[in-house]
Amino acid sequence: MKVQLSDQARRDLPNVPRFDRPRLGYALDILQYEAFPTGIFENMDVDSRAIDILSIFKPRVHRLRLNDPPSVYRIIYFYDKPHNVVYIVFVRHRSRAYPMALKDVRGPIDLVKYLKEVSEYRKEVRIIMDDYFNNRRWEDAR
Repeated sequence: MKVQLSDQARRDLPNVPRFDRPRLGYALDILQYEAFPTGIFENMDVDSRAIDILSIFKPRVHRLRLNDPPSVYRIIYFYDKPHNVVYIVFVRHRSRAYPMALKDVRGPIDLVKYLKEVSEYRKEVRIIMDDYFNNRRWEDAR
């Protein structure tokens, strides 16, 4: 399997602190062998799950979280099965990796904020996915 970074992921990586970079590097290596890793790989406990608010997209968008050793960074990606490419959409701090949670909505103003964040998040992911498919980015994957 090939792993390819989006332009946004390339911009995100320099913002990751030095002590987290090796762990994220190992996580990216794991994605070369397993598209949806959950469990222990190379002494790392990882968890991959589909992101529910992005369930409208095909292929499904997942997040990869490192549980042990812990990391506050999340890898947001999708697996393009026909071309055998894992495409990294974002690498972000967990506070910015997803929009606010629905459980945090306390009233109508929070609901409006939530819906706006979800809409903007979906738009950002859609732009990156469209770029991948429209510009045949799988051809550049290594």
